Amino acid sequence: MSLTTRSVVQPLRFHKVHDENIRLMNNKTVAFRHEGFTNGLAFSDRPIGINEPVFIRILDVSNNICGVLRFGFTIHDPEFLKCKLTHFTSPDYATAMNGYWGKALADRWAKKFCIFYYFVDHKGNVHYGINSENCGIHFGGVNTSGKLWAVLDIFGSTRSVELMNRFTFNDEMTLMPFLTKLNYNILFHAVHGRNVRLNSSRNIGIMKSISSKESYTFTDRCLRFEEKLVLQVLATNMFGINFFYGVTSCNPSTLVPELLPDDPEDLVNRAEYWVVKDDTHCYSRGDFIVYSINSEGIVKVSKNDLFETAKFYVDHTQPLWGFFNISGNISELEIMGTFVSAETHNDTSELEQEPVIEDSLPKEEPSNEASGTSGEQEQTKCAICSECFINNAVYSCGHLCLCDDCAVNVMKSESNVQFCPICGEPIKDVFEIFP
Repeated sequence: MSLTTRSVVQPLRFHKVHDENIRLMNNKTVAFRHEGFTNGLAFSDRPIGINEPVFIRILDVSNNICGVLRFGFTIHDPEFLKCKLTHFTSPDYATAMNGYWGKALADRWAKKFCIFYYFVDHKGNVHYGINSENCGIHFGGVNTSGKLWAVLDIFGSTRSVELMNRFTFNDEMTLMPFLTKLNYNILFHAVHGRNVRLNSSRNIGIMKSISSKESYTFTDRCLRFEEKLVLQVLATNMFGINFFYGVTSCNPSTLVPELLPDDPEDLVNRAEYWVVKDDTHCYSRGDFIVYSINSEGIVKVSKNDLFETAKFYVDHTQPLWGFFNISGNISELEIMGTFVSAETHNDTSELEQEPVIEDSLPKEEPSNEASGTSGEQEQTKCAICSECFINNAVYSCGHLCLCDDCAVNVMKSESNVQFCPICGEPIKDVFEIFP
């Protein structure tokens, strides 16, 4: 995007004068329509220059309301509109009223975290772009002979928007392009710990009291190979306990929250398959935590999809749900959605079919073959002796791959086998798994 802009002496914010259903937050950079689907007009706090782009990010949408955000310009100074706002809150205000010009964003772009910009040229044509891509002229006819204020009608399915500056826009497009690729196909499961409250949409988990106990949340479906699961930290605190997360073969629908242990690390003592990780990384409000699992059982965790904070192995031969213990310095967590990165986009056959989910606990003899073993060797047999049936899991990688005798031998100091036969990660302990 190549634009000629005037020198801006102050960042763009929303004007203190706005419609009755609008609330301003974050130093007047966020406008939120708190009820209804109309009466959502908001203005810039200063005039906009010719060719000066207005950068907007959609923060929140509702899927059960028709209509989307409208944007444009007005020649009327909002400071003098306080008593006249109700006269042009019609959805057609942009074309029906003298001195207002605007048009709705296309439905396909009115999605959460869509970032777009618009500006007016000296001929009165309003240009716009989506996620740094120039889309051309959106509409025309704007009178550019006087001052112009940006005007947004936060209407219909669009509930909240943020004004961004050029530098924030460029940074986000460069550093976190995954925000524009999200698929909203996953939520928190309705079953959760007693110290967690979910919002009505089940996409936000909130810790009730500052404690690491019983703050469990789960994904409402199994994790799929090669997809990346994105969560965002919405609120933090100064509590010093670490954030715990992991995967489990246990369908959350079968869980009784009251029977879950207080300490997340004790989950590995349950009969089901659990892998629990202690995240010592300090997160800030607004950070994104990205999880992915590939077809070899390698789980990667990263902050803002930029740098890796953890990598571990899991038994990928059975359905796995993600779980997150909302604790530590994280007090509110939103499950954003999933996306497939560019490097794996060409091989997504495994994403087309979700693993079969059964109401019962996972069976002892799954039919898939163990990764890293011979194609002729069934995973029901021990990965070391290849004779006895598997009934022991390796800690901390989590692979279910040892029989009783080999598990005992592995833990003896004189044994030559001290590494997981599946992934090669050092063995810290083994746990017997009961059918």
